[in-house]
Amino acid sequence: AASGSGGSLKLNLPKRKPSFNVESVGRNAPCPCGSGKKYKRCCLN
Repeated sequence: AASGSGGSLKLNLPKRKPSFNVESVGRNAPCPCGSGKKYKRCCLN
């Protein structure tokens, strides 16, 4: 049976400051934090 979590697969991971040189990451490159999202949609802000 479902646990009633709303069916959301999004994990509520805490945003952590990435430990890399963000100037070397392109906006459309995969985010170096490991989320699998594009950098501009993840840790850019």
